[in-house]
Amino acid sequence: MREKTPRYFDSALKALQLRASINKVQAEQLLPLVARGLEMCSQGVRWRHDRKLSGEALYRMSPAHSESIIRAINCPVLAIRGTDGYPALRSADAAQRATWFQQLTLAELSGTHHCHLQQPQQTVSLITDFVTKIQTRT
Repeated sequence: MREKTPRYFDSALKALQLRASINKVQAEQLLPLVARGLEMCSQGVRWRHDRKLSGEALYRMSPAHSESIIRAINCPVLAIRGTDGYPALRSADAAQRATWFQQLTLAELSGTHHCHLQQPQQTVSLITDFVTKIQTRT
């Protein structure tokens, strides 16, 4: 498994600015995420996640295995994606996978992968409406 070399920053602000530029999100919107993900060390500031999670996976499911798992999900599912998020989530493959869900609600918000940070009120509304519909059915 490939393991990334840790990256150190002089300050939390520099780490925040880099993450904001990479993710195309305002720094203020990413502040809670970045603050939670950093730690101080003797070399400066670094991300505290397990670097092994950034490497190549040792195991990948086959498409058939993924399909069998998704088709077995029989509860309502809400997927929220950003209009400028990962292109793979708007691909023909993603559309095909969406048909595997029995009860999928797919919603889009303007924004990137972090649309929930960019559009927090709209995210709350989508989730609240989704849960309310489930509760009224039971």
